[in-house]
Amino acid sequence: MGMTITLNGDDTSLAGTLTLSADFAGSLISGDVRGVSDAGEHYYPGTLLISAGAIYRGADTAIDYTFTADMNGTLQAPGGDLAVDGIIDGDFLGASHQAVSGAVLGTVTGAGSIGIIFGDFLAQQ
Repeated sequence: MGMTITLNGDDTSLAGTLTLSADFAGSLISGDVRGVSDAGEHYYPGTLLISAGAIYRGADTAIDYTFTADMNGTLQAPGGDLAVDGIIDGDFLGASHQAVSGAVLGTVTGAGSIGIIFGDFLAQQ
């Protein structure tokens, strides 16, 4: 998962490992983002939980995402903790739903300021 944090006028590009679990019978999705690091290979310990997710089986994929979930947690950045409060929206890809893609958007609180987090993802089984 690729993300950018904008805080205090500075942009920081991050990458992490996204893991999702889809329960199609219950129309639920959950997971996490771990192993977050920046382009300088600084590791940001912490986990962003993917929770309270829903799968929308009747979504018109031309205009709507087929799943959405909350993405919350704290990352330990070199300059102090970053509290993330966001959402993840995406689509299942392929006849067997073997891949997902989508977007991330939310707020980040850290260093006495509030900023934004945004990004995208593409993952497969």
